[in-house]
Amino acid sequence: LQVNTPFRWIRFSLVLLLQLLALLLLCAAIARPALSDLPPVSGRVIVLLDASASMRATDAGGGASRFDDAKRRAGEFLASIDLGASGEGVRTEAMLIAFAGEPRVLTNFTTDRGELARALDGATPTDQPGDLAAALAIVDAFAAQATGDEDAGAPILALFSDGGVRAGGALSVAASEARFVRAGPAQGEPKRNVGIAAFSARRDESDPTKVRVFARLVNASNDAVEVAPVLDVDGEPRRVERVVVPGATGGRAGEASISVEAPAPSRALVTLRLSGDDALSSDDRASLVIDPPGGVDVAIVAPIGEIPGRGAPDLFLREVFEALQPRSLRVLTLAQHDEALRAGDAGSALGVDLVIYDRVAPSIMAPIPSLSIGAGLPIEGMSLREPGEAARPTRFLSWRRTDPLLRSVALGETLVARPFRMTLPDVGAGGVTRAEPIAFGDDGPLIAALTVRGISRVVVGFELAQSTWPVDVGFAIFLANAVETLAPRAATSSGRGFTTSEPMLIAPATGVDRIVAQGPATLEAMVPDSGASGGLVSLGVPGLVGVYEVRGAADDDAVAPVNLFEASESSIATSDSVSIATRSGSSASAGEASPREVWAWFVLGAAGFFVLEWLLFAWRMRV
Repeated sequence: LQVNTPFRWIRFSLVLLLQLLALLLLCAAIARPALSDLPPVSGRVIVLLDASASMRATDAGGGASRFDDAKRRAGEFLASIDLGASGEGVRTEAMLIAFAGEPRVLTNFTTDRGELARALDGATPTDQPGDLAAALAIVDAFAAQATGDEDAGAPILALFSDGGVRAGGALSVAASEARFVRAGPAQGEPKRNVGIAAFSARRDESDPTKVRVFARLVNASNDAVEVAPVLDVDGEPRRVERVVVPGATGGRAGEASISVEAPAPSRALVTLRLSGDDALSSDDRASLVIDPPGGVDVAIVAPIGEIPGRGAPDLFLREVFEALQPRSLRVLTLAQHDEALRAGDAGSALGVDLVIYDRVAPSIMAPIPSLSIGAGLPIEGMSLREPGEAARPTRFLSWRRTDPLLRSVALGETLVARPFRMTLPDVGAGGVTRAEPIAFGDDGPLIAALTVRGISRVVVGFELAQSTWPVDVGFAIFLANAVETLAPRAATSSGRGFTTSEPMLIAPATGVDRIVAQGPATLEAMVPDSGASGGLVSLGVPGLVGVYEVRGAADDDAVAPVNLFEASESSIATSDSVSIATRSGSSASAGEASPREVWAWFVLGAAGFFVLEWLLFAWRMRV
């Protein structure tokens, strides 16, 4: 049969129509349509932007990070708000807060779209763990401000996050409504990341020139992953045996550990790095500084030749310290001590990490941690009065067993024949930030712990010779605890570093007035009194991981490594909802504002059309 008409309209076919409708529904499903059942926003709005480490994961599609995705969604949300409009007597305003380890207010309540856009564009992610509870506390403060205005009600909270935020318990906020918009992949989608969740380096006790490294790895993927870590000791790479990290099970990341030994005869920067392409790079590297082999340098200041009939230093005190094997043990008279301090360069003059005042009270305090036994300190408000003739013996009635100084120390059988009467200074006066007794006798404190201008001090309110403590094994344990607590950097043989959840504390060099740490970010702080206090200076909590070069620091702190070490962030988990109970008015509901994807409905619709098309075709072809 020959067709003479070159072009003809397609004849109507119900089967073809059903096939086309099914095809259109499948194309619509590929676009992943979403619906929002939320009412329009009016009134005051607080936008909370998650800037924690997991938001740096680059799995939001197209190589974009979750933080970029959250910023895009937050921008679309702000664009949908009719800023400046008034409804029911309330003007619509918005403010922007970013949070990680702590919240940062980027803008206050405003109707200026340009200001909000600039603040949102300038927001950057961090390597800190996210603390949503702390962020909600800030929201509460601004909510209280808003409700204090007669013309304003409780604000609306809009949270933009991947949902993998830490929470110590149930979350609640003083807002009229709480909305959540997820950034990054859905909760059920596979995640791809292997990170270092823990890392330690310690010198071998039998051979201090060698360092033993331990690391714990976590795997966010559902499948086991084989990695080949590399250990760098001062830049010299050493291959570590390959390790297989199991996949995540039951919502928990898979874990594996590695242990390796490497030579490090002097101070070294020890770095463990993972190779491979995963979603989060912040946990692919960890570094620690390990000090040279050796121990703590100790000076005992004793009443040599000053107090008749009192041998110095105390025999038991010296024997215990010699058993602890310090790097050096010096004995000074009080005159030698005071003369060295008056020379000005106190740290190098004494040349020690810890000073012990044995029955002598200095007129000048050394700018290093100290332990005073049977003597007071020149601190305003503190006194240690010698007992009178009628003084009665006492036993330790109670002591703070959880204090690091008294860890594993039993004092119940210790008898003190002549306890001194101890008076402690008020906190806040004369640079005192801590002054608390940690062991008590019949008439008051027998041992006290103080912090003065950032330097730790311990005072024992009796002479060792006037007690049974020196013959008790608890005395040796106490001195070992004191060394580890008061001079941890010198006493430890472990690697040192910081995390993004703790402040960077740096010892300043003598005479400097400012400390600057340069690395992935720049941190700086002024040194009080040009470093005369000799205490540690806080540069704040670092926001980015990496190795920082520190100018103005003592030699031991010239390099400061910063690591993540947060398994909850390395697991890069996401959630499709975050429950936040509102505490405003009569509302007590949990808000979820993530747009609901409805692509599955379109797939089901297409399947239905295909079934109808098959039934229709079968009916037509029946015999």
